[in-house]
Amino acid sequence: MKHIMMALVAASVALSVPAVAQVRMPQPAPAPDPDMRMPVPGAGAGVKGCWRAKQALYGQYRLSFCLNRGSDGGYQVDGGKLSCSGDIDWSRYGDQVDIRMNRGRCNRNTDWSRDRITCSIDAYGEAPGQAALIPAQVRMPVPNGGGYDISRLNCVYRPATGPWGPFRFVAKRDN
Repeated sequence: MKHIMMALVAASVALSVPAVAQVRMPQPAPAPDPDMRMPVPGAGAGVKGCWRAKQALYGQYRLSFCLNRGSDGGYQVDGGKLSCSGDIDWSRYGDQVDIRMNRGRCNRNTDWSRDRITCSIDAYGEAPGQAALIPAQVRMPVPNGGGYDISRLNCVYRPATGPWGPFRFVAKRDN
């Protein structure tokens, strides 16, 4: 009986709670929380400011534009002995920015037409026409809508009149 009692004491010491508490067991990864949010810019966030086309439109016109607070802004076109400026109306839907140029006044008794520009936000720096390699992101809550620094827009210029068709260009942040 004495041996059985000693065996029970040894087993209880070996299985004691403090000894088990010292062993760290790996914890399973937490389940995804459906209420967590991805960081994304709010309406207009990240694209407000001034932009300049890297390429000359139709070989001779330099375009710059500013997207101001709300849905207004302005543009400037220079080249071919013309200097034009006018107002724009713009809106943003996800990663697309739609710009409507209002008729602009130019020198030489000329007006600039009510053209349109559609841009997609290039958040990851891919070349035009190339698929974006989007890095893996962790889902996390973001105060105030989050956002990221946008420095490039891939755009298509669509003239309202004239013999020219759509023209692709890249706009870089100017400010």
